[in-house]
Amino acid sequence: FFFKQKTAYEIPKRDWSSDVCSSDLGPVIGVAALLIAAGILVAHRRGGGTGRAVATGLVVGGALGNVVDRATRGDGFLQGAVVDFVDLQWFPVFNVADAAITVGAAMLVWLGARVPRT
Repeated sequence: FFFKQKTAYEIPKRDWSSDVCSSDLGPVIGVAALLIAAGILVAHRRGGGTGRAVATGLVVGGALGNVVDRATRGDGFLQGAVVDFVDLQWFPVFNVADAAITVGAAMLVWLGARVPRT
């Protein structure tokens, strides 16, 4: 019920993400994800505590997970599709990498918005 792998023929094409993902932008999206992940690692290399390290790890790990999907599921350079398999029926279908990116990004925003105690 919650975990259901859908093929390209079963996923309705009704939103912008399906149009982007079905186009020839796979390599561009993959390279952009790698560059952003590298930028996040460089920006957060000087510490910041355990929470920031966990959040950074979630974002970078999720991005690399989606890049691995693209690299291993296609015929050309990063031409593969990212497989979304968590289907809650009331929310868009996603995968574990998408969840990690979302939770990590929310943690980074929350940690960045906190006012330090004096």
